[in-house]
Amino acid sequence: MRFVAGSLNGTYLKEIHERALDRTDSVKIAVAYATGSPQILQDCWKKNVRVTFLGRYDETVPISLPILRTFLDRKSPNYVCKLVPDIFHPKVIWWEGYGAYIGSANLTDNAWFGNIEAGLFLSERELAENGMEIELSNFFQELEGHSYALTDEVFAELT
Repeated sequence: MRFVAGSLNGTYLKEIHERALDRTDSVKIAVAYATGSPQILQDCWKKNVRVTFLGRYDETVPISLPILRTFLDRKSPNYVCKLVPDIFHPKVIWWEGYGAYIGSANLTDNAWFGNIEAGLFLSERELAENGMEIELSNFFQELEGHSYALTDEVFAELT
């Protein structure tokens, strides 16, 4: 287990992500906010790593339109974007087979490169030893049951 606190302790989420990329073929992301061009998404698309992305859905458009448009344009079952309405606020990234981050960082440049964020990274071994793989799997499965698939109609509603 590692405490991720960026410049406060020298453990950066970006570095964990970069190490995880070559050790996973699937990333599950549940965050409330995503803006800009998140490195994690760019890297996964570049390396053909499957992405299941669950983001917040409300009138404030917390997942930026360019990110949503990119998911729509990819039209691939390997890149799934679902939206969870209103009260959705987790920050969980699971590089399946490598480990998971649970903390305060959204997918924004500020969260990954500027803010002081805090969270824990647990290796896949630690997840398994503590039954957390099952908990994470159930978490994502339950979220998907409360989510809406991103469609052209949903996108049009947000614009």
